[in-house]
Amino acid sequence: MTTRKNLIDKIKYGFLSVFLLISVLGQAQNCIDFENPTDIDNWKGNLLTNPLQESSWGIWDLQIKNTGGGTNPTNYLYFRDASRGSRAINDKDFAGNWLTKGKDPCLCFDYRVNWDTGEHTLHRGAQFEIYWASEEITSIADYQDFMRSRFTNTNILLYPPPNGGQIKGFRAVFVADPANPIIPKDIWKKYCLPLEQSNNAELPSNKFGSWIIHYYDGTGNAEKLSGATAVTAWLNLIKDVQGVALSSDYHSRPSEEISFDNFCWACVDEPNPTPCCDIDGFEATLTENNGSFSVSINGGNVSIQEVEISMIDYHIEYSNEDCKPDDMGNFGILSTTTTNLAGLLLNASDNNTSSLSWLLGSPAILNNSVNLDIIDPLTLNLDCCDVKISFCLKVRVKDVDCNVCEKIICYTSEPPPKPCDLKITDSAISKSFCPGDTVTINWSGTSPSGLVNLSLIDVTNWVVYQIIATNIPNSGSYTYTIPTGIPCEPARSWQFYIEDPQKTCWNYGPVFTIECCEQTECDCGKWENNSIIIKRKLKQIPYDPKIKTAIKPYLGEKVTCGSKIKLRSSIHYSFTAPNYICTSANCRASYKWEVIDSANNIIQSGTGKTFNYSFVKGGGLYKVFFTPICGSKECRPCFISIAVE
Repeated sequence: MTTRKNLIDKIKYGFLSVFLLISVLGQAQNCIDFENPTDIDNWKGNLLTNPLQESSWGIWDLQIKNTGGGTNPTNYLYFRDASRGSRAINDKDFAGNWLTKGKDPCLCFDYRVNWDTGEHTLHRGAQFEIYWASEEITSIADYQDFMRSRFTNTNILLYPPPNGGQIKGFRAVFVADPANPIIPKDIWKKYCLPLEQSNNAELPSNKFGSWIIHYYDGTGNAEKLSGATAVTAWLNLIKDVQGVALSSDYHSRPSEEISFDNFCWACVDEPNPTPCCDIDGFEATLTENNGSFSVSINGGNVSIQEVEISMIDYHIEYSNEDCKPDDMGNFGILSTTTTNLAGLLLNASDNNTSSLSWLLGSPAILNNSVNLDIIDPLTLNLDCCDVKISFCLKVRVKDVDCNVCEKIICYTSEPPPKPCDLKITDSAISKSFCPGDTVTINWSGTSPSGLVNLSLIDVTNWVVYQIIATNIPNSGSYTYTIPTGIPCEPARSWQFYIEDPQKTCWNYGPVFTIECCEQTECDCGKWENNSIIIKRKLKQIPYDPKIKTAIKPYLGEKVTCGSKIKLRSSIHYSFTAPNYICTSANCRASYKWEVIDSANNIIQSGTGKTFNYSFVKGGGLYKVFFTPICGSKECRPCFISIAVE
């Protein structure tokens, strides 16, 4: 069998060790290294007026220091433990889908712990947590209210919830491998967290440790999840991380000094996950414009005597094996018309090779751009063939003091993923409703597919009570009628839930209540007529006598309730219910529709008198139901049977 992996052709330049580091070095721009002093603004607990005062997060002296952080002498994050439970939290820089933040499924960082006693700590790794909570965490009290709930597992320590455990959500904790050595005092170490999706019943793990995940129901109860439930919760959390929490509690004495540096979305142990660089201010970026490329280089404040740009990795991915030509040509070759680079001269023999060098001439301060032409592989000129190209360049400079700096810059022809940031916005939902009430669900944000799913969550039991609609357009609003048979005595708490069908993002709306109410006099009546109207969009049909005689133009066809009809697959039809009259003149009927397959599975449903639908290829037997609703009562439906060819 031909697999997608067989369709990938890779051309590699340079040493294998360089190639293996590409995925790491190419992501250097995604690191949080605290070189910008404003990096601290997104850490909760920052006290700009008095950094020595204990914050509401139970930490002291949160600041950026520059006395030698990580594996390089650079700025780093610093805070001290106070006399109670304490954490530094960031819900800005780390929020979002962690599966798309970097090429590699890891987050690596440097950390150091120091204390003022000779007694060693019992910890064997950095304390690191990620979370999603139903409410914003604004203080350590909030976080403790979130995490210190009554665990239902008998093997978990019971924490008394200080405020009733009213915040619900998920919290994943990285637990160090017990075989690892105990943390040394005041020594920088590197730590890497695995972030990949889990394909079995275990959460991601590596040599540093493994993840565990807890669920908090918002009523003071918590549960350590396991098996398939834990895997599902992990996948939802890792795609919508709200923030990270770094504990300062490493020792029995409240004296710990905690330092972190170089948070990078890449898998690496040693050395530090940034390229070699001994030149302050060095930067290199790659831009593309209609197939041409430009490399911008800033060499800092010292004159540069050598510049080299080389191709070190080139990937080609064909959408189909038949799209790959027998001869792919000589590709990945570099050429340029920039023969003079700030006084440095291009080695003429380098053009049309895999490496360009500017060596001769007069050294000078460098802040210039180099235009590049890169030969692409030959491809078949077919509409059905797609080709994805990605490559990485290494930019190396040497200044007049013989300091060297390198950076890997990469390009891919694959467009970036579309944003996914759905959020239910209607604050008017936060009130009480009765069964049968009509509610307009409003939301904001985008989804990659352009579609959304809506569900109703029973907050009391934390289960999905009803799938309201699936694969509906991301229009920003949806009108929903609360079922008449919904549990309402006593009153219960509910939430609407929205997600992208691809499960790339999801969110919960405000909590509201549904209680049994005295219903106005409104009862079932009768159908004013008994025919469902079916229309279809006309499309131009190629001339073919056989096809022409086989197609029946169901344009405005009326089909009597209970009757059968034949329709075609892959054609867009609209279905309109007949009029229904309730018993009271002040009571107007609403409608619920359902498409049901031959196994009595509801494959799509919604509300309204008209809906559009296209049957999938392959044919089959289906039924379309329209159920009228008078007040809170569902009345006798009208349905038709459909044989799809």
